[in-house]
Amino acid sequence: MRRTSRFDHLRRAAWAALCTVCVALAPMLGALVSMNAGDPSTSTTAVAYADEPSTQAVEPIDYKPKLYKMLGYNKQIDTDYDQLRMDFVLRVAHGQINPDSPENCASGVSGSGRSCGLQIKYNYHALPGETATKLDYLNTQAGGLATAVGAALWANNKDEKYTIHSMMNNGAYDYLSISIEANIDYSDTPSKTVLGGVTTPQYVFAQVKEPGQSAFNNDQTDSPYVTNIAANYPAKLYNGSCDSSGCNGPRAFVGYNTTPLLTGSGQANWGMVTDNGLAIGSFSLGDGWAPPKTFFTYWYNPSGSYGCSRVSSYYFQWFGLKNGKDWVPVSDLTPHAQSVTQVARNGDPTTPLLGVNTNGAFNAPDLPNRHIISLQGPLGSPSPAQLADGSINFKKAKETQNLDGYFKLVTWPVTTNQPGYSTDCSTAANKSVYNPLADYPNGVLEGMTSEEINSIMDTGWTIDTVYYKYTLPVVEPPVITTPTNNSYSPTVHPTISGTGEPGHIVYLYAEDPSKPILPGNPDDPDTRGRYVGEATVDENGNWSIVDNDNAVTDGQVRYHAWQTEQETGSEIASIFSNIQTVKFGVDAAPVVSPAVTVPHTKRAENGQLEPGAMVHITGTADPLLPGDTLKVYASHATAANIATVASTPPDESDLMGECTQTLTAAGSQGWSCDVSPSFFLSETAEGETYLFRAKLVNSSGVESGLSTGTTLVTVDMTPPQLAISPSSNNQTISGTAYRLTPGSDPEAGVTILVVWPDGTTGTTTVQTDGTWSINVPPGMTTSGQVKIAADDTETNESGWLYYELTVPAPAKDLPMTGDWSKLPWIIAGVVLLLMAIGTGVSMVVERSSEHGKAVDDP
Repeated sequence: MRRTSRFDHLRRAAWAALCTVCVALAPMLGALVSMNAGDPSTSTTAVAYADEPSTQAVEPIDYKPKLYKMLGYNKQIDTDYDQLRMDFVLRVAHGQINPDSPENCASGVSGSGRSCGLQIKYNYHALPGETATKLDYLNTQAGGLATAVGAALWANNKDEKYTIHSMMNNGAYDYLSISIEANIDYSDTPSKTVLGGVTTPQYVFAQVKEPGQSAFNNDQTDSPYVTNIAANYPAKLYNGSCDSSGCNGPRAFVGYNTTPLLTGSGQANWGMVTDNGLAIGSFSLGDGWAPPKTFFTYWYNPSGSYGCSRVSSYYFQWFGLKNGKDWVPVSDLTPHAQSVTQVARNGDPTTPLLGVNTNGAFNAPDLPNRHIISLQGPLGSPSPAQLADGSINFKKAKETQNLDGYFKLVTWPVTTNQPGYSTDCSTAANKSVYNPLADYPNGVLEGMTSEEINSIMDTGWTIDTVYYKYTLPVVEPPVITTPTNNSYSPTVHPTISGTGEPGHIVYLYAEDPSKPILPGNPDDPDTRGRYVGEATVDENGNWSIVDNDNAVTDGQVRYHAWQTEQETGSEIASIFSNIQTVKFGVDAAPVVSPAVTVPHTKRAENGQLEPGAMVHITGTADPLLPGDTLKVYASHATAANIATVASTPPDESDLMGECTQTLTAAGSQGWSCDVSPSFFLSETAEGETYLFRAKLVNSSGVESGLSTGTTLVTVDMTPPQLAISPSSNNQTISGTAYRLTPGSDPEAGVTILVVWPDGTTGTTTVQTDGTWSINVPPGMTTSGQVKIAADDTETNESGWLYYELTVPAPAKDLPMTGDWSKLPWIIAGVVLLLMAIGTGVSMVVERSSEHGKAVDDP
């Protein structure tokens, strides 16, 4: 352990006391936070659903029905033949309306039985404040399925009714395509002098039930559940007659009941549905087809002999809705306006000889000189979407141009005076009424601006309308891009960002765990979840919303969003975006590998570390987010106290700066760092065994736990120190080995290496008391420098220590003195010499004996 001062003990005691106080204050702090969260000055204003707690921030549901799109209506009304015709899309809260209710919205049924949930009413006299008249509901859904039979029901209708052709859902709202056919009684005496009719307001009301109520409220002109859908769509009244005082202009006959007599014997020319073909009269046509003689045009001029009194011809052109807002000429029917020449008409259009049944133009060639509506070109050949019998294929017309599926036929008069000249009827002051296409003989052409197209259409009369699988304009869903899916947020209040259509409004929701998003129906508004907030997509297509209400700290939240066009209200919403899962939690503790690589001193470096030597530390981590910080600590520990050290937070002085690093990627990964030996060498007095620990800190300052390994690592980079005892002599060399200072910290177990002056070597081991000794080898005759070094158990090598060995000179002149190592050779020589002498004496005796005489010694 590092040497601990009295101040260290006091400091740790103070920290422990502070922690105790913090634990005690935690409940009080929590209460203060709760109080602050309820302060309106510090929280986001929340609007709640009617059936949800007001504490939950949600996007409000608007239960008031709203006009989403006026598709077509007969703007000009002849007061002699007052008729109300409208096709429109109504926005209502999801689930408010059930279109499959044959009788429940009909007159004569009690309010509690009107389960369809919608009423359409209108002021029959078009006077403000009058009691509204309720229209009966004609169910054309046929048990929930729009069929050719249902379409025929509407085509045969002659009464004051409305029908719901289709119901389309987007998010929290349903969009109903509705048609109205009704008689109306406007004032019969509007001013005759106003060209183009006298503008007058209309009153057509859509009413829904208040949530939770079984009956409709009393009639109201406007309320949270009633809307005048015609408020911005006034009519222009044409006085029934013309005289010298003036004339509102020529007029097209809208038709009613069996005038004119159409294939379905009803008012099939307005709001006809061809989604599934029509089974009507003798015709049973397939998908997209309208039978012959279901549309007509008829112009007349009641002015008699006054001024521009003759309608000598007229134009017509089919238009289709595209992208929910643009009217374009239908290229497969009338890419340009078609001209019809007729005998001048005036007076009552219902008169048999001059009336619409006899002389109107139909989409059928069944009478002499009949002009077939939609024929085009000088040869009068059928248009691509029309057969020779007059039937029209609206499916083809829609698919050719990728239209929305709503069509209307607009017609314009060509008016002359009695002599047949149109000069006086085409002045700047009156041509918009008498000769609207004087400046546009081809009507609307592809490539015109929407302003030009709308201006030209506005001067005409809408006379026929058709649906073919009408769909709302597609608003592409936004895209959530950040945080990336299944990524971790560094804060419990993440910023959710993405892309969308510039200018659109994005609404962000967080999944409600009690109503999870349905895999098979992610757009179910009942599972949209908690309303997070909304934002306008900027000009670069980007948006971001902060989830200030998230309370999940360990788990995940799934987000999705939709967008609407430009601003809130009746605009259509997109489907939901991609679902992005954001996770919340604390980083897992990193791991330090026990294999810490420690460098050691080298003899070649005179007992020092090699240049650039570093302590190499490795481990693994699994950060939740890129950019988390790794911190690694080395705390002194021993086998006796490692459990205590492991349970105690490391001191900041234990932090190794070289190991503090930013992990640039999230997920499981290895890490490593190199620490200067000086960090450890400065602490060797405290010990050389350490506990290595690490932790992660995210960008919000939230820390992971510490790694839990309890392996001691010896970081010994100190070579053994040697001293030679003064008592050493030419017989024995001895000394001591110590770690740092002589007389303390004996270094037992160290291996002593000796190199003698003659080059031979020897080794010995340091005893437990730190002493060592080695005998001079017997017979050492070489004096000189003895090199002594040591290697400790961690393989640290010391430098060389030198001792001067002096060997006494040999006594070579004395008998039997000198180099005793040669004595055996001398003895051997003497023995050999004696043997030789003995051999010679023996030979002389033998020879003397052989010759019979003695040989004298010399």
